[in-house]
Amino acid sequence: MVMAAHVAVLARATTSSLVLLILAFVLSTVVTSFGSPDSDALLKFKEQLVNNEGISNWNLSVNPCERERSNWVGVLCFNGGIWGLQLEHMGLAGNIDLDALAPLPSFRTLSLMDNNFDGPLPDFKKLGKLKALYLSNNRFSGDIPDKAFEGMGSLKRLFLANNVLTGEIPSSLATLP
Repeated sequence: MVMAAHVAVLARATTSSLVLLILAFVLSTVVTSFGSPDSDALLKFKEQLVNNEGISNWNLSVNPCERERSNWVGVLCFNGGIWGLQLEHMGLAGNIDLDALAPLPSFRTLSLMDNNFDGPLPDFKKLGKLKALYLSNNRFSGDIPDKAFEGMGSLKRLFLANNVLTGEIPSSLATLP
């Protein structure tokens, strides 16, 4: 009688473990197929770009980063997080959606050199933790606002050569370390 009770308890425990294992598998599949917040942010950023065929492998079926390795073209990874974007020589144009990139906790570098972006410089201070910003060889134009780089205390590298920018160097650059 005691033996039968132990067998019944063991069977219930095994069934419970199996159900939990199946549930964990299903949940991990659902999370993978719907992407992560980082994936969603990059896809939102991509939506605003014109001529974005060069980054056509950006999709929710694959995580952008696995430790230091990037699975998406132009994505720089560090410790499994998105450290930056290096989207150079791709003929990209359109809107640079900084609001989409702002929530990325590890985002430190953005290179959009040698593309076709034009118009005034976007409000890059929305990416206050940037260490490097490479925008050379585009068609950005107009004055750089005086407070364009205010609050960007980590910015160490800024490349703006070969654009159509006018006016004075903003004072907000002078306050950076």
